[in-house]
Amino acid sequence: MHTLDRYHENRSDVTSASWRSNWRSTKKRGFTLSEIMMAVAIFSLIAGGAAAAFSIGIRTWRTTSASMDASCRTSTTLARIAYGVGGECGLRAAFSPVTASMDEEGWALIYTVPKGTAGTETQEHQLRYRYATETIEFNSESAPGTWTVIGRNISSSTIRATTEGVTVMVESHATAGNCSTRNAMTSAITFRNGG
Repeated sequence: MHTLDRYHENRSDVTSASWRSNWRSTKKRGFTLSEIMMAVAIFSLIAGGAAAAFSIGIRTWRTTSASMDASCRTSTTLARIAYGVGGECGLRAAFSPVTASMDEEGWALIYTVPKGTAGTETQEHQLRYRYATETIEFNSESAPGTWTVIGRNISSSTIRATTEGVTVMVESHATAGNCSTRNAMTSAITFRNGG
């Protein structure tokens, strides 16, 4: 029995010594160069994909923002031309005929609208577009010489007057970061007051 106990004791020492030796060699081993290179390559792919997605997202946001800004600017300018600004009547309330002219500086429009709530008197309003300043401006007979800007960043505009109304085309531009866009709208404004 004594010999058998000694055999088991020696056997357990050999097994634990072998296990400790394997554990120490595994612990000291670390990563190989190929494992490190593989981890770096995977990280680079993930980081590159995230950066590309972020860049696309920013560009989309800027393009959408510029497009919305140009569209809003164009529609607001057309609404001011049609319905007026600062309590003054726009082209919808005009009497026919109107006087329209175009030249190398832009266009000008003179129209007559009712004055006051009774509508027995009239007053003259003017609209003009200037290529140089990229603005559409409004002037009322009640404040001669004072031009109010009703549209900015207007890259192009045309006007065509008939006996029934006026057709106005307005194109504005907007920029957000390195993205720029243009928006053009045309509105046919019929005179409510006729001839």
